[in-house]
Amino acid sequence: MFSHSGGNYFKEEKNYSVRELSIMQALAPSANLTDTVSDLPVSIKPDEKVDVQRISQLLGSYYEGTGQSLSTIVDSVAKGKKAMITNPWMRPDEIALYSALTNDTTMQNIRTVSVSWCAYSTVIQCRSWLPDEIGGVAWIALDNPGQSPRFPVFAGCTKLPAELSVCGQHRERDDAALWHYRKANRLATVRWGQTRGGMMDAQRYFLEKGKRELPVIEQCFLSMTDEAERTRMLNGYTADFYGATVSRWDQLAREYWRKFWAGF
Repeated sequence: MFSHSGGNYFKEEKNYSVRELSIMQALAPSANLTDTVSDLPVSIKPDEKVDVQRISQLLGSYYEGTGQSLSTIVDSVAKGKKAMITNPWMRPDEIALYSALTNDTTMQNIRTVSVSWCAYSTVIQCRSWLPDEIGGVAWIALDNPGQSPRFPVFAGCTKLPAELSVCGQHRERDDAALWHYRKANRLATVRWGQTRGGMMDAQRYFLEKGKRELPVIEQCFLSMTDEAERTRMLNGYTADFYGATVSRWDQLAREYWRKFWAGF
């Protein structure tokens, strides 16, 4: 069941904006929802079952392939030149500049589902047929969910890596987990046309890793009878998974600096 909240960014007399409508349309096409309706339902039942990977994809959306995508809009006025994919998270001043340069009055500062200033994004997975400690999993992405990987934190975890206790939202901090993702993400954003493929492959890898490994972790957990041993396993798996994402995004940041050292 998907539910939403929030105001309308275009000061229209509606209880929703583009991001809420786009997700409901993706999850329940049969509802035939369009931007002509004045109100969206508070929640909606998806037409088909959805998994963590599908929800993660939607939370990372910037309307690629639709008329709302800034990348698509700019490409559409580039006289057929499709080599450049612009940054889909442009600032208002950048949007105004592109609009002026291309004489395209349709370009607007549309609030994408994923945003570059995001601190964290969660997908909560609940499985009632498993013990609570492992049945509940929060799949967490720090920084922009359209770029960052997700790592699992189980309901039974009692200890997390120290970096996750440090807020990095207001300034750069090497001891904050957030900045291990933010550095690579910002560098990727500047030349999104060249970095998008590699970053999306890395993001997808960790989603598939979680889907592939979680059944094994569940079986290991169920085979254990000692509660302390179970807890150590959950703490350890979360720490290892998180550490792998950090290592990969640190690597991407170094890769982008080497690639663009002479300029963007």
